[in-house]
Amino acid sequence: MIFYVAYLTLATTFQLIHSGHGVLHAPYIYEFLTGKSLPVILWFLYMSVILFMRSFLDIKRQHPVINRFVDIMALIFLINILLSLYLENSFVVKFVAVAPLFLAPFVIWIGSYIWMKGNENGKFYVFSWLPLIIGTVFNSAVLSGFVALNAMSEILMPLSIILEATILSFALANRIKLSEELVLHSRKEKFNNLKKYKSIFNNSLQGLYRMTIDGRVVSANMTFLKVFGFSRMSQVKSSNINVLKSIFVGGVSDYHVMREGEAVEKSIILPAIDGDLYMANSAKMVFDDSGLPSHVEGSLTDNTELFNKLKAISERENERIKNDIAQQVMDTANKYLSMMSHHIRTPLTAIIGYGELLKDGGDGVSQRREWIEIVENNSHSLLKLINDILDYSKIDAKKMDIENIEVNVGDVVFGISSEFSKKAKGLGLIFDVRYQTKIPSKIIGDPTRIIQVLNNLCENAIKFTREGEVALSLDWDSSIEQIKFSVIDTGCGISKVKQRILFDIFSHGDGGYSNVDLGLVLSKKLALLMGGDIAVESKVGRGSVFTLVTGSGLPSDVGWINKKSLDKKLNKEKEGNVSPASSLNGRVLLAEDNVVNQKIIERVLKKTGVTVVVVNDGVGACDYCDRTLPDFVLMDINMPNRGGVEATEYLRKRGCDMPIYVLTAETDREEIDRMMEAGCQGFLKKPLNKKALNKVLNEYLGS
Repeated sequence: MIFYVAYLTLATTFQLIHSGHGVLHAPYIYEFLTGKSLPVILWFLYMSVILFMRSFLDIKRQHPVINRFVDIMALIFLINILLSLYLENSFVVKFVAVAPLFLAPFVIWIGSYIWMKGNENGKFYVFSWLPLIIGTVFNSAVLSGFVALNAMSEILMPLSIILEATILSFALANRIKLSEELVLHSRKEKFNNLKKYKSIFNNSLQGLYRMTIDGRVVSANMTFLKVFGFSRMSQVKSSNINVLKSIFVGGVSDYHVMREGEAVEKSIILPAIDGDLYMANSAKMVFDDSGLPSHVEGSLTDNTELFNKLKAISERENERIKNDIAQQVMDTANKYLSMMSHHIRTPLTAIIGYGELLKDGGDGVSQRREWIEIVENNSHSLLKLINDILDYSKIDAKKMDIENIEVNVGDVVFGISSEFSKKAKGLGLIFDVRYQTKIPSKIIGDPTRIIQVLNNLCENAIKFTREGEVALSLDWDSSIEQIKFSVIDTGCGISKVKQRILFDIFSHGDGGYSNVDLGLVLSKKLALLMGGDIAVESKVGRGSVFTLVTGSGLPSDVGWINKKSLDKKLNKEKEGNVSPASSLNGRVLLAEDNVVNQKIIERVLKKTGVTVVVVNDGVGACDYCDRTLPDFVLMDINMPNRGGVEATEYLRKRGCDMPIYVLTAETDREEIDRMMEAGCQGFLKKPLNKKALNKVLNEYLGS
């Protein structure tokens, strides 16, 4: 609007000066404006034209490329204003007179272009400038001397200006009217939107709220109120602190997150009469134009139904998984029982079959001895199998106890060498012990489990070796402070495929099962429990090497021995190994409730020359000791009326100090510790091992 006023003012001033009416009627204003001032006024007039055009047609916002040309022309006009003050009057007048010839087409083209682009103001602008252009061109011709000054030329320019001003006034009035209509429409639209927003806010399924920066909830919809059990906004304001703590569980940390411009997205649980509500709180801080915090807006989304659905799906899935696991456990148990049934029935069939043959009699003494040997071997195999099954079950139930005590390496090697040298010789094989480096005389570990694993490995090696040898090789690895027992055989070997499934009890490629299979699986598990491992190297047709790596360090008083010192120790122990004879003296009390076991143990004891007294339970043992003290007591741990541990405690309290050994099938460490705490000197495992019994009897009753 200001450029339009400037344009009219400058156009009127030019006409008054040009016609002389200004000096005539207002000399006190126009006496300072001479003919030299006309170019300056005209250049200002041209500049007001293009600046009004830019404002009226909204060129700067809608047509940035055209706006650059407008800026260039404005700069040209400004330069000419400055030049008009210093250059000669004739040159300036001619140049300012020619300028409309370039300005008029530019203005018409811009107006027409914008009119074509849909701006109605362009139409008014073009039509308003047509009469002015005619008058301006004619005036320029007069100023340039091409047309003589007359009455027609005097009146033409003012008329064109009046006509252009009239049209532009209508255009401006129309624009003002349109602007007012637009503002009115905008206000109406804003009001409608406000009503829609309020309707959406009040009827939203989400709990919408608005709160101040200091944590006061100032507005909330009905859904928000119902979540907290309120019916009015005043109830929210009276319980503002509790509401705030419920929705912003993160406290101050939530405020810092929003202060950084990020949204707080958290799941919350709100207690309700019908059960907990599982809500999702989303809140964000709103900032004003200056970047300062204005308020907080947020929403509560009820996810209770979704949570319950997911919970139901999860419970069904968990139930399905449990059923699948139970089915897998059942299938595994059935497979395991089937496998164990096969394991047990194999030696049991031989024992029963040859037992019946022995019962029938006949067939000569040598044949009967062969049958007895078969029964004995299968009985030992069955016993070993049962022990392996029990140990495997303990490991599977995580109830296997592993000791960490001193292990005499020489004793372990001697025991293995003594047992398997005889077995190998009977099969036409050689059993050898080799030493790769100096070996510690003692290590820290579990002697019982180390011997058990080595027995399994050596038994396996001899079983699958038809000719050649089986060797036990010892090596010490100082980097890990563990000993390596390698069992080497020249047997049939194992393929790479079977090596991968060798220690999986259910994955043997041929579908068959044997005691060796269970022994290997058990040995692997025991080695891992002892902090070691079992590795296997094998080639088909060339033999196998099974290496047990075990040990938990060395004791402080360890010594180092080599092949020579170990061989000397082994020979000395062999010479000092005295076979029991019928030269023992004393009275042995046997407390055993099983009649069969009574007869077997009594017969074994009597062969040593001792006197045997048999009682049926712990009460009988205590009664006998109250009358007469025996020289040695063998006490079964599980007996009616009074068990072995209770009977031992009774005797120790009475001051009886004779040696007491418990007969037990238990191998659990807690049970053994309970026996020793009761006052026993030791224990003997069932089935009774004659060598172990003779060793104990020689210790206490030998001459």
